[in-house]
Amino acid sequence: MRIPRLGLSEAGGRILAWHKREGDPVEVGDVLLELETDKASVEVTAATAGYLGRIAAPEGAVVESGAVVAWITASPDEQVHAGRPSPGPEAPAVSPSPHQGATSGWVRASPYARRRAAELGIALAGVTGSGPGGRVVARDVERLARGSTAGRWREAVARRLQATVEAPEFWVTRTMEVARWIAPLAQHPQVTWTDLFLQALAVSLPAGSPLRPQPRSPSGLQVGLAVATDQGLLLPVLALPSDLPLEAIAERRKALLARARRGQLQDGDLGEPELVFSNLGMFGVDRFMALRDPSAPVAVAVGRVGEGVRVEGGAIRATWLVEVTATVDHRVADGAEAARFLQQVARYLEQGEGARWSQG
Repeated sequence: MRIPRLGLSEAGGRILAWHKREGDPVEVGDVLLELETDKASVEVTAATAGYLGRIAAPEGAVVESGAVVAWITASPDEQVHAGRPSPGPEAPAVSPSPHQGATSGWVRASPYARRRAAELGIALAGVTGSGPGGRVVARDVERLARGSTAGRWREAVARRLQATVEAPEFWVTRTMEVARWIAPLAQHPQVTWTDLFLQALAVSLPAGSPLRPQPRSPSGLQVGLAVATDQGLLLPVLALPSDLPLEAIAERRKALLARARRGQLQDGDLGEPELVFSNLGMFGVDRFMALRDPSAPVAVAVGRVGEGVRVEGGAIRATWLVEVTATVDHRVADGAEAARFLQQVARYLEQGEGARWSQG
């Protein structure tokens, strides 16, 4: 069992707790351990069934993405030898906590809080604790040093996105008319413009299309949502089947954003996106270009929905408009293919082609 790659962050984190013990039965989807990263507390689940044969990284250990932390065996009696090699050259080593074993009463989160305080140059005496009994935990330290935390996260983002800087990219922008959605959205206040754009993307980027040649999941288009939090930018992934109604998209999006902002993302929320989506319209931005994730051949940026005019046959008509910009990996698609993608998005927004609401 390896620590999964956690979104844009290149590091893993610290094991807060094991939810299973050696010899315990394991089912697919069982929560095996809780991992604290720089950005969230993540529950890591089992991908295979069996028995937890041996734990290689105890609570408090610092582990990197890809590190082997345990073995799952076919039977409770199967032996895992200490010298067993890991099945891949990429697995980093597991680093023990510097405080592990220092005392018999190791506190679950405090070692990480002490390390973070040392890294940030913060005296723990000046930090107000929010843990049990007023204990200082990592989020307390990071809250005090929010500016520094955001800066380090931006550095991690920059390292992660360096591959996209080196890749050939181009941008295409299209102005789309969205007047037909003003009344329906007013009648369904739980659905936002973001939900509408997300459904447009799921409908417009089917499996096998030039910008999605090899789908990664049967659960639908894997969309990375750029989410602003108090601690910086996150990119959790939302699975969007093309037939998912707008109301259901709204529910999934709100639940995902809530987990992100509480710092409680699950490992399934932090996969590799097929498309990155960013909406800055609520800040009054008309047009911008979003950065791709290296795993995503396209990023879509949406600006402000506002009143505008169109000229048809010499007549001026008032309407509602939005600008949509796609950042495209030129190694995957060319300009004509990107233009056809935006053309399909426009059919959805301007004509309602492919739009779905819940029945009844």
